[in-house]
Amino acid sequence: MSNQDYRSSSTPANRQFLAYLENVQTLVILLRALSHKEKATCVLSRSGVRFIVEDAKSAQARAYLQHNLFRDFEFPFTPSNDLDDPSQHPEETQPEEIVFSVNITTLVDCLTIFGGPTSSSHHSSGGDPDSSRDDFTQSSRWRSYGRGMGSGDEHPVPLRMTCDPDGSNFELMLETNSIVTQCRVSTYDPDEMLDLQSVFAEERTVCKVIMKSTWLKSAFSEIDTTATSISLLLSPHPPFFRLSASGLAGEAEMDYPKDTDVLESFQCYDTINYSYKFSLIHPCLKALAASSKTSIRVNDVGVLSMQFMINLNSKDVTFIEFLICPLAEEEDDD
Repeated sequence: MSNQDYRSSSTPANRQFLAYLENVQTLVILLRALSHKEKATCVLSRSGVRFIVEDAKSAQARAYLQHNLFRDFEFPFTPSNDLDDPSQHPEETQPEEIVFSVNITTLVDCLTIFGGPTSSSHHSSGGDPDSSRDDFTQSSRWRSYGRGMGSGDEHPVPLRMTCDPDGSNFELMLETNSIVTQCRVSTYDPDEMLDLQSVFAEERTVCKVIMKSTWLKSAFSEIDTTATSISLLLSPHPPFFRLSASGLAGEAEMDYPKDTDVLESFQCYDTINYSYKFSLIHPCLKALAASSKTSIRVNDVGVLSMQFMINLNSKDVTFIEFLICPLAEEEDDD
């Protein structure tokens, strides 16, 4: 990106969120893993950027980009009219978070405008693929300027994001081969969400497993897509770790030995057996496909945490986490 300041907002520079990412594909990978929902809640904070989607008040997916993954990262400073020297009272003058909602299809379309697979062809949310392009033109404004033409496939495309403290004027600036594109993406008031992270943390973690994602991919490939639920059995005794599901094509059951060649880490204090809706588990497969390792945790009340580690390059990693509530026993029986 050139040294020109592309901010079009009238908001002073020190009051605007700014983040510079050297490769836009880092963000695209995370957003594609959340594309099973139409909108995501975006949370900007001093620790970084995260996107959250919720499904049926029973599951959440969270994608993280820590601030150290950005080349530049500036959180806004909001002066107070009541203070002579706002810098002496940072806790009163600086917002803790900037929170807003954004259309995932629109955002990915903007981020991939220089090339790469279109978001429409990879979304599983249904509907006419052309409708997402209509949504793009209606929900964002973009313009390109510069000279020459090129594809973002040849070199990493840098991304510059800016946003006002109230969540408005969310702008993206991308550049490749002297072509600069500036997009202003519409933002919305975020929907109220359950605090599933607190629900998970409030109870004792009973089991924790870390494994290579390839092993889990193999297990899910055996599960019939007509299955309504997946059962998860973890125990300090054999069979240790079992995944099972049943569908129209029959039943599938996979046992994992307590072996360091398969499970890199295995901690289990009590035997647990919970079932989860397959429709809530299935969206995890996109994150699983992009990950190298998977952490599976279950707490006392059966809330499942699946955290996927994604390698961005030779030294940087990030995570996508899914939190899923278990089926009630009577619902599981049905």
